[in-house]
Amino acid sequence: MKTLSQQNIAREEHWPKVHCKKGRQQSPIALSQKTSYLKNLEPIKLENFDQDYILDVHHLTDLVVLKIPDMCPCSKPKISGGGLTQTYILENLHFHWPSEHTIDGIRYDMECHFVLYSTKYRTFKEALAHPFAVAVMAVLNFKTNYTQSNNFKIIAEATKKLKGTGTKQRTTEPLKFIDFLPYDLEKFFYYEGSFSVPWCPEYVHWLVFKNTANIQSSYYMDMKQIRGEDGELVESNNRTLQNINGRKVILRTRWFYINI
Repeated sequence: MKTLSQQNIAREEHWPKVHCKKGRQQSPIALSQKTSYLKNLEPIKLENFDQDYILDVHHLTDLVVLKIPDMCPCSKPKISGGGLTQTYILENLHFHWPSEHTIDGIRYDMECHFVLYSTKYRTFKEALAHPFAVAVMAVLNFKTNYTQSNNFKIIAEATKKLKGTGTKQRTTEPLKFIDFLPYDLEKFFYYEGSFSVPWCPEYVHWLVFKNTANIQSSYYMDMKQIRGEDGELVESNNRTLQNINGRKVILRTRWFYINI
């Protein structure tokens, strides 16, 4: 039986070569507090993350993807600050297991990706054609026996009803996107990378929180019950770590430090 790492490598063999295999700014990467540049970036500013949303839960190939319904008359979540020079609006939230990034050599049970695009553009598709018009805010997750938020319970219940790739289910209860975030948002890594799924386009802003959030073990297992196009359970859907290739990784702290 292949290890999860071997399964990922086998899957990635068929990814496009132009960016996925020949790019110099690919994601994910191994993050380190010791080797990052410490910088007093402004904090990440969140808008509408505390609002209630009924969501569509999609099964897209090997991912569970959350999207706000197209006809929703609501204001979507937005972020700014944190090294970004524009405001970015949420396109989707999706999950990888185990985590894609590692921090100080630790790989976590899951990683949530908030995919956002610049408000300068009308649509996510239009933004994809422009460098750094897309940002990804990432949260790493630990499995635990109990969590106070029902966010993953709501998602897990919808996920269990999915009938295969390309299908979707609407959540029966509203949830808040802020419930997917760690309690402390002050410390995060910033670097320039790519999408971690094909076709792996580069020039993407990455914001990865140092602090983690929790997911209850039973809901984690429910979400892992999706099946890929081959009909097999998706045991892992994270990409292998990519070379940093001399990129500068910034670690934001609430205090100001000078690297010597």
